[in-house]
Amino acid sequence: EYYYKQADWANLYASALEGTKITHRGNSYLDYPHAWGGRIWDLAGLGAWNLGLKTQSLTLFEQAHKLEPLDSRIENNYRLVKEHMAAIQEHT
Repeated sequence: EYYYKQADWANLYASALEGTKITHRGNSYLDYPHAWGGRIWDLAGLGAWNLGLKTQSLTLFEQAHKLEPLDSRIENNYRLVKEHMAAIQEHT
């Protein structure tokens, strides 16, 4: 969240991507429910997008949307990137 607020896309992407690798709870602040939903994937997607890693951002937003399909902000991010990528493919 800190890197997101600072618009530090490289550190956001790197740290959020590392966070997605954590698969077991370990009795720490990482056990908070919000740490296990789609937000970490969404943050990684935002970092990837802003670094120009468009294909990677789509994959990350897709995972965020799978985990939190009712979150309208995540859904919008996923839809916008998906539409952008489809438009690029249409023109190639």
